[in-house]
Amino acid sequence: MHLLTQRAFDRLVGLIYEAALQQVTWNDALAEISKSFDDAASLFYIFNPVNGETLFAATSEIHPEYQGSYVAHYASTNPYPAPAVTQIKTGQITIASDVVDAKNAAQSEFYNDWMRPQKVSLHHLAVKLLHTEDRVCILGLSPRGSAYEAEVARYRRAFDKLVPHLLRALSIQTALAKKGNAEAVESNILDRIKIAVLGLDKSGRVVQANLAAERLLHADGPLSTDRSRRLRARVLAEDTKLQRAIGALIEPAVTPAAPHPVRLSSRRVDQAYACWVVPFGNFSGGTQRPMGDVLNALSTAPAVGLLVTRVRAFDTVPPEILKDLFGLTSKEALIAAHLASGCELQQIADKQGLARNTVRNHLTNIFAKTGTRRQAELVTLLASILPPI
Repeated sequence: MHLLTQRAFDRLVGLIYEAALQQVTWNDALAEISKSFDDAASLFYIFNPVNGETLFAATSEIHPEYQGSYVAHYASTNPYPAPAVTQIKTGQITIASDVVDAKNAAQSEFYNDWMRPQKVSLHHLAVKLLHTEDRVCILGLSPRGSAYEAEVARYRRAFDKLVPHLLRALSIQTALAKKGNAEAVESNILDRIKIAVLGLDKSGRVVQANLAAERLLHADGPLSTDRSRRLRARVLAEDTKLQRAIGALIEPAVTPAAPHPVRLSSRRVDQAYACWVVPFGNFSGGTQRPMGDVLNALSTAPAVGLLVTRVRAFDTVPPEILKDLFGLTSKEALIAAHLASGCELQQIADKQGLARNTVRNHLTNIFAKTGTRRQAELVTLLASILPPI
């Protein structure tokens, strides 16, 4: 075996991490591993330890015909049982002959008809890279020929140098898979919500939008994006208010002001919307990650959320319904209905002929009865009572 040069080793490690990040395939990484170990046959596979189902497999230096025959027949004759493989300590390289006696394996159909024609050694190497309740990941490596069997220990030491990187790579890929699953579920839930929901990053760019929000971004809607995906209201005066509300959350004051809806207009004269700007993630309550946090610097996660609801006539959701649902008084129900339509407190006070502080007192009672604490929470709750947009 030719010892790996530092340059070749660095390239190999780089490919392993690129495979974890899905910049290259595991087949590409395996091809380089095989090449580095004298064109060894290699197999990277993930299976369910409960039922033995193979969930993923990548190979190198194994002829496609043998891959097909393994799936069709030889998998059932494999003398290296999954239970024995799962007992291997994670990260510890094991020689196949330590799991199944080489003499017994040499008499098997699997060895004589599948392994031997490919010059796969009875003493091939294996390492378990991952073991959870429903996932086991194994990498098997079998350099060919008598030179390997004369120097198993030497090959094993070289393979051992790769193991820490393989473990980290699988850990990275597992974390990315979990994140991807969570995002898929989150996206599916958001698309089922009839309220338009948008997520903006720290630069005001749209990084998330459910189906209802996408509909509002079309030519006749109240919102649009520029070439860099920065969100804009179509009416200049409304955009000024919207940008001010977004900026107040991205760079919050010591005591953030209570949120108020921004009224948005579409090109259709019969449609108006109320837009509530709310904090997301690390910007909630004015608490941010430190400037030196790399994840914060690289993050494209939403920092600010927008909830956009159609402004409806009060007879769509009569105040009487709010009275019955939450036990509100007639005045409280009317004020709640005004809030749901996008009115600000002063506008409500003017319409009802009340002092602003009186409206605030009613709002405090509404919060208590509806189990909400802020106007944004309240309008979201009330909007959920409305028919779909």
